[in-house]
Amino acid sequence: MSANSGSNLRTAGSIYPQYSIDYLRTHLIEIGMLQGLSHPETIKSSQELDKLLYKFQRNISK
Repeated sequence: MSANSGSNLRTAGSIYPQYSIDYLRTHLIEIGMLQGLSHPETIKSSQELDKLLYKFQRNISK
């Protein structure tokens, strides 16, 4: 995933959070299967998904 697509996901995540969550989850699974669970790209993708899930949960609990 390029740096530019990450910013697009953050923007899309503001408007369509479930779309971004589903995309990042699918992306994480693909990377994990191809690169392995301890690969830096897998870990980075997991952290991005964690951040988005945290933001989404904070917004719905308000």
